[in-house]
Amino acid sequence: MATNSKQYLNYAFLILHYQTVELTKQCIKNIIDLFSDKKIIICIVDNASPNKSGELLKQEYVNANNVKILKSTTNQGFAKGNNIGFNYLKTNYEIDFMIVLNNDVTITDKLFLRKINKIYEKEQFDVIGPDIYAPKLKQHQNPQEYNLPNPASYEYWILRYKQLLWKEKTSYYIKYPFRKAYSLFCANQTAKIEQESEDINKRYENNTIYNCILHGACIIFSKNFINQRDYAFYPETFMYFEEHILSLQCINKGYKIMYSPEIKVEHLCHATTEYVFSKIEKQRWFFYKQAIKSMSIYNKLYYKYHKIAPKPKLFLSFNKLIALFIASILLIITFITSPTSPGRTPIKSDAAGYYCYLPAIFIYHDLHCGFLQNGSSLAQQYQQEYGYPPETWFLNNTEKGWITKFSCGVAVCEMPGFLCACGLSKIFGYDCNGYSFFFKLLFILSNLIFSLAALCILLKLLKEITNNKTAAIITLAVALCTNVFYYSTVWAGSAHIYNLFFATLMLYNWKHFLDNPNNKSLIISGLAMGMIVLIRPTDCVLAAFPILYTIFNGNVLKVFDFIKNNIAITLIGTALFLAPIALQMIIWKITTGHFIYYSYQQEGFDFLHPHIIDGLFSFKKGWLIYTPIMIFAFVGMWFCNKKFNIPLIITLIIHCYIVFSWWCWWYGGSFGCRVMIVMYPLLAIPLARLLEKVTTKKAMVAIGIMLAFFMFWNVLQSYQVQKGILHYEDTDWTMYKQSLFKIRP
Repeated sequence: MATNSKQYLNYAFLILHYQTVELTKQCIKNIIDLFSDKKIIICIVDNASPNKSGELLKQEYVNANNVKILKSTTNQGFAKGNNIGFNYLKTNYEIDFMIVLNNDVTITDKLFLRKINKIYEKEQFDVIGPDIYAPKLKQHQNPQEYNLPNPASYEYWILRYKQLLWKEKTSYYIKYPFRKAYSLFCANQTAKIEQESEDINKRYENNTIYNCILHGACIIFSKNFINQRDYAFYPETFMYFEEHILSLQCINKGYKIMYSPEIKVEHLCHATTEYVFSKIEKQRWFFYKQAIKSMSIYNKLYYKYHKIAPKPKLFLSFNKLIALFIASILLIITFITSPTSPGRTPIKSDAAGYYCYLPAIFIYHDLHCGFLQNGSSLAQQYQQEYGYPPETWFLNNTEKGWITKFSCGVAVCEMPGFLCACGLSKIFGYDCNGYSFFFKLLFILSNLIFSLAALCILLKLLKEITNNKTAAIITLAVALCTNVFYYSTVWAGSAHIYNLFFATLMLYNWKHFLDNPNNKSLIISGLAMGMIVLIRPTDCVLAAFPILYTIFNGNVLKVFDFIKNNIAITLIGTALFLAPIALQMIIWKITTGHFIYYSYQQEGFDFLHPHIIDGLFSFKKGWLIYTPIMIFAFVGMWFCNKKFNIPLIITLIIHCYIVFSWWCWWYGGSFGCRVMIVMYPLLAIPLARLLEKVTTKKAMVAIGIMLAFFMFWNVLQSYQVQKGILHYEDTDWTMYKQSLFKIRP
């Protein structure tokens, strides 16, 4: 009898329901007709059926005392769905045996429950499976396997299923005219693969088998298993191979798991899957994807329980393939377009102004940049290549001498590459003047490394917000469909790529800090924000987002509690935020005699006449004209909650107002609106939310075509700017129209 307030029952039936209401009703009727004289409870878990059949069942059995209908708010798959019922029954009843059934299983033996009792008295089992006969397949399905599968065999099947999934989707989406024939070919391939595997289900097993893999259509748990376990099935799977993981865990824990031919049921087999997926292709795709996931989980647990180091993967995941593709494209284009020959240099324009701190400090020991002033060999070379001396571009005169008008943040990022170039130049006999071959090469590589690092962190950030595939696709879009591509490859050394890295780093760590306040995230966030301010002071606006996001999400008290309890760490984080800014102030003090100095002199802002419309929509440098994919970021905001949207919109408005109030609102020779790059990590999130909503085949194909076009258009226009087909700062509608699809000047 029960030892607490729980009701005592001999038997509980647990049935997972999804859409097929008639099957579920037949299953309930079958149980009630056979065992009306027993103390039983039938628990039905509706797995968020979209056809509202769960509600129909609830109305149907509202007066049935021995039928309980539970409703899940989302479709949680086989394992989690059954676990809902398992936990409900365990919490509310004292049960001797729990029979977990598919709703397409029929019990034909009136002595079924008595036989379970009899076997338990003899075996004291924890988990048992009956003989399951599938008339449709003419197969006995239990046991599935006699022993635990070896992870190596699952690695093989994971690969084969991935290959089949790729082949079939290729046929369905690409080879439209031959879709039917190709799908039949793939079905034949599936049949061949199934024949290759050891098929032990075609014969009847008339012996009791221990430590085997049971079939999930009917599994019986005894009270010992029920009382000791928090769940029936490992909750990380969605469907398929749950029984394999169950057997693995039972054997690891020392539970007795067995098959007995004395108890029997019949299984309609795949009835729900066939109902949900009317097309045979979709049934197979669903199986492939879920099998790949479940087998991967099995292998992970197998290695953990047996304390074996998992074998290194020979094949790259989708995310890694995307990352490799991005890295390869950027690397190839970088070295195709960026000159390193003696007659040309990538260290030019603004990039030269940012960079000149390094040769000034480490080679010439002259922060007034005398090595670039009129009369020097480097100044003459610069004059010859660009038609104007450094003094008219990025050097400004002060009371104490010439200084670069740019801050030193980019130079700090380029310093490791610069020091490597110094060493390589000395080893291989090149001039160690800051502008020879290795300096050019490492200048380019530094820019590319920071770009790839920014994209990797963005991928990690998006993977915590959305699913892996969406995260990878959006990262690919940011890399190849925006002017990130141009400034990663064609035009190295700009401040925007470096601030893209620190902006992504700051947002990633601040999210982690809000999720779980910790020292590391706070310190990194502070340092990253300090570097953002040092590299481009106007980008300090980005700090508005984490502040507003913290406020709108009600995390202010959490942050203050952490600060109050971790004063030392807070001071360290604040010091790291101020350290980069202090570095620039020290340099200004040395070069100008003032800790705070406005190095741009006559250049400034006109806050009364901002060029926001021009900055967003003009053919001269309109952000959304040259980076049209970001239009969809605004569409994606519809699918984000207001706690994210309000901070984002406020931050964007302030940023646009400031950057487009600059006297040179088009920002000189450039591609697109480079000052918006720092906002891409934030805008990637609504892009991801929009992509999540794409579920139909036609929409997915349309999105794929659109992304391919945006990539092509972005790369083409980057090429046109580099070749002078599109003017770097004076393009208008007439010139833009004439340049369409041109590849020769």
